[in-house]
Amino acid sequence: MLRSLVGSEMCIRDRKGYLMQYRHNAFFCCVFAGLPRSSRCRELLVTRFTQASFARDHYEELYLTRLIFADAFPHFSRFVSTAEDLFQTYKLEELNHNKALSKVIVSEALKELPAEIKSGIASAATRIKKHFTGDVRFGTTDEAFHKAILKQTWQHFGRLIKGKVAFLEKRLLVELAHLSGVQTPVTSEDVEHWLKKTSVES
Repeated sequence: MLRSLVGSEMCIRDRKGYLMQYRHNAFFCCVFAGLPRSSRCRELLVTRFTQASFARDHYEELYLTRLIFADAFPHFSRFVSTAEDLFQTYKLEELNHNKALSKVIVSEALKELPAEIKSGIASAATRIKKHFTGDVRFGTTDEAFHKAILKQTWQHFGRLIKGKVAFLEKRLLVELAHLSGVQTPVTSEDVEHWLKKTSVES
């Protein structure tokens, strides 16, 4: 029981750490970008900037996939992640006989997709906005930075969710012969429409 609780606490800390590391490295990159190109300081920090840029992108991906996407779309995220992993591991002939991608399971997974995607986008917007503006004092220099990173993160989230739906449309339901006739109830155009209707700006 104790081991389970400790493991759970570590998981929560790790998930929160994704956001903290993302913000920290993104802030450093922003400061570096503002340095004069001819400054000695910029020259000294260029290696650190390269490392921070990599870390920023790495932790943003973890933040979006493991924290936002997984929580906002609990059923869809598990299903599509499993499907993507299977596509990377097996050949198409093998996938046509994989129980995890049977016609019944896929059809069941798609049934509640419209409601989950629509509510998930709204949930994700609220959460991302809170993460980047919830502890920022308005009128300070920090406000502009956090608003900029909020906008960028939201754009990247939109790209992520559109990519997941596109995987259903253009790969899963097209390349697997045994899923012939199964159609996704949500298209990339639907996702684009819902994203445009959802704002993270004040």
